[in-house]
Amino acid sequence: MELYISLSMFVLLLLVLVVVMIALQKRLKALQCQLQQQQNQVRNLDQQLQMLADGTFGLGEQLAGVKKGISSRESVPQDNSPTGDISLRQAIELARKGATVDELIDICGLARGEAELLSTMHNQTGS
Repeated sequence: MELYISLSMFVLLLLVLVVVMIALQKRLKALQCQLQQQQNQVRNLDQQLQMLADGTFGLGEQLAGVKKGISSRESVPQDNSPTGDISLRQAIELARKGATVDELIDICGLARGEAELLSTMHNQTGS
């Protein structure tokens, strides 16, 4: 009788251990799935960060081009005529009305860097 009780207790304990082990395996699978999702999120965020960094680098290159254009214009003697001011005012007004960079270049005779800068600063459709 005592052996039967001991054996019953052993079987019951073994059954409890099996149930606990199954529950732990389910929890482990859930945690592994969660880890995989978080790793995917980290990869996506890393890609987004890289795209932002690339875009920032591109803006830096554009700014360098604008600076170069300004420097080259400053080295060319100006005729001090008011037409330069009129052209600039006209370009600003066109940019505010949504003119493209190519239109600013064609109509006002601006350098590409200047036209891009004016378009970025004054284009109302972008904001």
